[in-house]
Amino acid sequence: ERRAQLVAAAVEVMVEEGVERASTHRIAARAGVSQGIVHYAFEDKDALLAAVIEEVAGRIRDALAGASGTSPGGSDTRPGSLADNLRAFWAHVEETPDLQLLQYELTTHAVRDPAKAWLARRQYEEYLAIIEAAFGATGHDLEPATRRRWSRLVLAALDGLILSNHGTLTVGRTVAEAFLLMHLLERAAQAQLRAMAGGAAGLVVASDDVAARTHRQWVGDGSEWDGDVEWPALLRRAERLSPG
Repeated sequence: ERRAQLVAAAVEVMVEEGVERASTHRIAARAGVSQGIVHYAFEDKDALLAAVIEEVAGRIRDALAGASGTSPGGSDTRPGSLADNLRAFWAHVEETPDLQLLQYELTTHAVRDPAKAWLARRQYEEYLAIIEAAFGATGHDLEPATRRRWSRLVLAALDGLILSNHGTLTVGRTVAEAFLLMHLLERAAQAQLRAMAGGAAGLVVASDDVAARTHRQWVGDGSEWDGDVEWPALLRRAERLSPG
């Protein structure tokens, strides 16, 4: 209980002031304990950061638990869909933009020092485990290596979206654009899973030229914001899938 109290205080201080400024003195003050208690509970600051990483990962798991029908304790009540998990993650990201920034601060803090690189590895192993579990909850029978590979792809895509568009909406310049980006990610993942389930022999892969032309048509010259036209239709679809 004392460790949990200190970790919660550490998260609060790091969100407000950044990882570098989050001294054990500030964390102890936030928790309402002496600094010695922090050093007693954690061998050093790296041990505290490792606990913070686990806490952040736990919050993501809790956010996805409701979508996949899984209790925080881990007992399944119903299989979740890929869409369920993406929507739950979307909501978590939107609700916690400062926490998203903290996660990247934790990564950069760790990779700056080779002696702390294990923290970054642990952090991303936690994320991968969460995504692999989400894939498992969809009911698709994927080989472990395939599930791992696709989990890495999804993690990289989500990282890129959050980093390149971090702000009030986190992804996209408008709610419509953000919704459309996540919708396209969901549909692309579904299409790939269905193709893999049907066997790769008849799978047609787009050529580099077709992919390049599609990208140009989609991106355009940046003068139009994506999603505005599609937004009403996507809202109607969301309402059909989840009324209210």
